[in-house]
Amino acid sequence: MTPLDALFSSDVLGALVIFTVGVFVEPVIAHRMDGAFAGNHAFHWSWDYFFEPLTRTLLVFSFVLIAYPALFGARDAPAIGQLVAEQEHALGNLFGILFALSLFMPASGFFQRHSGAILPFQALLATAMVFSWYTDYLGIASASPWPGIHAAGAIPLMAYLAHRIAHETGVVLGSRVDELFSATGYNRLIPNALAALLQLPVVVYYGLILGRQISI
Repeated sequence: MTPLDALFSSDVLGALVIFTVGVFVEPVIAHRMDGAFAGNHAFHWSWDYFFEPLTRTLLVFSFVLIAYPALFGARDAPAIGQLVAEQEHALGNLFGILFALSLFMPASGFFQRHSGAILPFQALLATAMVFSWYTDYLGIASASPWPGIHAAGAIPLMAYLAHRIAHETGVVLGSRVDELFSATGYNRLIPNALAALLQLPVVVYYGLILGRQISI
């Protein structure tokens, strides 16, 4: 399966549609609730430090699972349930790890300054975990989540460029939405949503690089 085949497969497209809807609906809901609960510090704290990380984690988790197996360039593969049949609580553990990262990574200095890196980091980790389940199921011990030195250099560069493009484009689009609907705040919300969406090609690229290690 070529990269274009993977991108336009039903698995990846379905995952992309769900992720896109979620990543744009979530900030709109947050924006409306922000107005409804203006001055409610408990609500704002719980949204910023629990519900928003939980929502983003659900979106990342869902994207990787739904995009499988095309995420690795495979046309046919065992269902996720078969991959983890002998690993009790594997899916729950993966979700728990991703959610814990979304809660605690912002406390580190780097991710405080670069909060946009949290979601792609989660997605890449989830992709690596699902790939390890897949290769374990196939009995391929030589496969590794390490993508190689060239891809390892390309991935952060791609993620950075995607973030910059999303920010610059999103600010313009958000400001336009604010003007059209006499609203405020969309010049901040839309860049954040676009930043998450434009990281998905980086995740697919990583998955396809991993998939090259095995005969699929």
